Amino acid sequence: MNPQSDCPSPGPTQGNMFDASYVAQITNWLGSDACRQLSIYALPDEFRLTVIVPVYNECDTVQEVIAKLRKTGLPLEIILVDDGSDDGSSEVLSKMVLAGPSGNTQSVGLQGVGAVGVGAHGAGTLDAGAQRAGAEAIDAYRVGSNVAGAQDASVLEPGGEVASAQVVGDVQLIRHQVNRGKGAAIRTGVEAATGDVIVIQDADSEYNPDDLRGLLQPLVERSADVVYGTRYGHCDRQLSPWWHQAVNAFITMLASVAIGPRLSDVETCYKMARTEHFKAVLPKLKEDRFGIEIELTARFARMGLRFTERPIRYQHRWYDEGKKITWKDGVAALYCIAKYGFLKR
Repeated sequence: MNPQSDCPSPGPTQGNMFDASYVAQITNWLGSDACRQLSIYALPDEFRLTVIVPVYNECDTVQEVIAKLRKTGLPLEIILVDDGSDDGSSEVLSKMVLAGPSGNTQSVGLQGVGAVGVGAHGAGTLDAGAQRAGAEAIDAYRVGSNVAGAQDASVLEPGGEVASAQVVGDVQLIRHQVNRGKGAAIRTGVEAATGDVIVIQDADSEYNPDDLRGLLQPLVERSADVVYGTRYGHCDRQLSPWWHQAVNAFITMLASVAIGPRLSDVETCYKMARTEHFKAVLPKLKEDRFGIEIELTARFARMGLRFTERPIRYQHRWYDEGKKITWKDGVAALYCIAKYGFLKR
């Protein structure tokens, strides 16, 4: 056997890593079982994964996270939701995405949001859509423009304030005027999403975007409708403090009893599902903070969706490194389990 003639060539690149012909070549070499274990699979034509990244005071880590997302080789739509940051994250985001790859100029309208589209020919106000009850004062802008033609613009918010908007690289950047919480940021991102599948990505360095490839596989294979990345259901992981694991295990156990699916990590950031499922539950989502983790799980379960879990890597960080969830959010999680699980609100 001539190894040079049998080995697939050329090696994978961001352009062909998920191409059907390349995957077929690898499968012929390694076999289908090995390829499945290694998460080697082809993506449908024109497929796009929407990654929603809530950002609140993460100026030290968000740039690294976005760089890692772009290195996955997945066809992405990245939606950054700047949730009222006041530590310089907004400036970091603007500088970072201006240096990113370019795309085609588009515009987006969000429900209850004054939106503005800016292109090479200037700025124009778009249809704001129906006003959401207690409208969230945010400025939204869709990116994907020639970087050389990037411009600034302004839009009158529902509350009457003038906010700035920019045309940036290959992402959508949406700004909340004030900090409203992770749940509110996720709702905003889902509203703007146009990809085939949605996943949530924290802007800190705790989760590794390289794991998205494995999470996406069951959805592409149609063997699941919802995929959660579990931090605790395997051995190849960093060990978190005992109290952190104990609290998560207790909350997950109660959530499993109240909601239905037997999960090992209900509070995980990595929640992935097809866009139509996120859009279906969007009008019902109410939680502004970390309670969204329980509520979203309960809403998906009530739809009768099939859940599966995949192991992910997790790099625990401490409060002096910017961790924001507190014991109050743990109490709120118990309340949400009762509300959306046992009481089915």
